[in-house]
Amino acid sequence: MDLGVNIDHVATLRQARGTTYPDPVAAALVCEANGADLITLHLREGEEEFLSHWKLKSIIGKYSDHISLPVLMPKQTWDDEAKKQVTTD
Repeated sequence: MDLGVNIDHVATLRQARGTTYPDPVAAALVCEANGADLITLHLREGEEEFLSHWKLKSIIGKYSDHISLPVLMPKQTWDDEAKKQVTTD
């Protein structure tokens, strides 16, 4: 059985305080160090720019490559027939 931790409330608390703490990345590291198998963080409304696969991959590479848990993202491909981007798990 895997232990999954949702750290959304860490980001919510930081936002409510109007400060830079607590840090969601630091919280993720604490969770990882204490045996978490899965860490989940959801995007806020209005943050659609981070839904871009390339933007998210760039941020993860810059700030989170030191986290030993795998970062899972849906695969995105272009469907020529439908003329749109398709996301698969």
